This record gives sequence, structure tokens and C-alpha cells, in this order.
Amino acid sequence: SYVGTKHAIGVSSGTDVLVLSLRALAIKNEGQEYWNKEDLIITTPFTFTATGDAILRAGATPLFVDIDPDTFNIDPEMKSKRNLKKKVSRQWFIIRYLFIR
Repeated sequence: SYVGTKHAIGVSSGTDVLVLSLRALAIKNEGQEYWNKEDLIITTPFTFTATGDAILRAGATPLFVDIDPDTFNIDPEMKSKRNLKKKVSRQWFIIRYLFIR
């Protein structure tokens, strides 16, 4: 009742949030608790190691695509250069934000 929601889960870290989110997506889309190793989830190497680790812990394989140096987002040109349509049947992205003060 404190946060005004019917259901909630407490976790100890942002890594656990990523793992649980990926597992929830696997249940919703695949009807199973974990992804298969053949499932590729696109992310950037320009992030904390927890992002790739969470993908592995959820059972999938991270597919790293480089960033655009101006926006720090996944570079769409690099994505097309990697010819991902042949590798990825469904494209999933984990988005990490970089906060600069």
C-alpha cells in the first residue's frame, strides 16, 4: 500500500532488476522461464558489466553493437553493418542511460 501497487518485488541491485525483467519477457513471449542460448539480445558494450551478465543469467546471448560517439546510443549504422536480420529473429534491446553531472 505504501507505493500504491497491488504487487511488488524487492531486489538488491539493478542487475537483479535486469535479470527479472528479461525473465518476465521470456515468460510473456516464449512461455518459458529462461531464454535459449540461441536467442540474441542486442546491447552495447559501452555499459556496466551487469548488462551483459544479466542477459547471460537470463539464458540468452548478448550481441554487442557499438555506439554512436555523438549520442552514446546504439549506432543504427553499425547495427545494419552487422547484418543482424540474418542473426536475430526478434530484436530486443536493453537500454542503459548514461547520466552526466
